[in-house]
Amino acid sequence: MIEACEGMVPMIEDLLDLSAIEAGTLRLKITAVLLKPYLAKVVALNASLAHGKGTEVRLEYTDPLPDTVHWDPQRVTQVLGNLISNGVKYSPPGSLVRVQVASTPDRGVQVRVTDQGPGIAPEEQDRLFTPYSRASALPTGGEKSTGLGLAIARRVLIAHGGTIGLDSQVGGGSAFWVILPA
Repeated sequence: MIEACEGMVPMIEDLLDLSAIEAGTLRLKITAVLLKPYLAKVVALNASLAHGKGTEVRLEYTDPLPDTVHWDPQRVTQVLGNLISNGVKYSPPGSLVRVQVASTPDRGVQVRVTDQGPGIAPEEQDRLFTPYSRASALPTGGEKSTGLGLAIARRVLIAHGGTIGLDSQVGGGSAFWVILPA
């Protein structure tokens, strides 16, 4: 009974977030964030969840990055956590999920989460960012999905002045990326 209730908490939180977004009441708490320690913490949190599946989550920096960014750390953690957990969820056990961080030409930051999952068919890609939408691929470890995470992520990123997208092909894994102003 307790496990069932605990399993419902993330779904309720997602529904509340979506309601706030749709009502226009989502408020960001922008603060200065030390980028590398912040990203290391986000990745470590999700890496511990991936451990049970034998999956490695690896953080990689590909460019010089700003020391400090101005984001809502709780909301960006929600977005990045969703992308990383999806990478783990849809990749086979024992695989690698890469979190690559680079600067953008306009002094922003790009975070790219690449998995080794089944990939997403082109006709399914656009609708992934709408509420309650899911791709046809199934989680490899029986994990659950509400179909809300990417829709919420897109709206949180738009509120930050950022964007989200993906590169994927069936049989070749997926790479979800976000770009945020620093």
